[in-house]
Amino acid sequence: MQEFVARLTLRTEVELNVVAVENRFFGPSVNVTGLLTGADLIAQLKGKDLGEALLLPDVVTRDDRLMMLDDIDIMQLELELKVPVVVVDSSPWGILEGLEQIADGPVEVVHCQS
Repeated sequence: MQEFVARLTLRTEVELNVVAVENRFFGPSVNVTGLLTGADLIAQLKGKDLGEALLLPDVVTRDDRLMMLDDIDIMQLELELKVPVVVVDSSPWGILEGLEQIADGPVEVVHCQS
């Protein structure tokens, strides 16, 4: 993910940062992004400068893309983290589509810490 984001930053001139989030809900040995919870995101990202927006891969949400595994919804994440949260398709194209939704500025891309 780091390499992909570095290349994407060079090509788009949009500052992207990958943020690793430890899975505390299921334990640090679980490094599957789809098993991240809203509580882990809030606990580890609250109060940090997350730039203009936070891009989340769709695998961290349920089918409706609005609710996370632990019943925390995207609106609650936005309120707690004080930044727009954009749920994007997990493919590389999803990040590009997410960037199209956001104004210029630094953007955080979340992935599970491994």
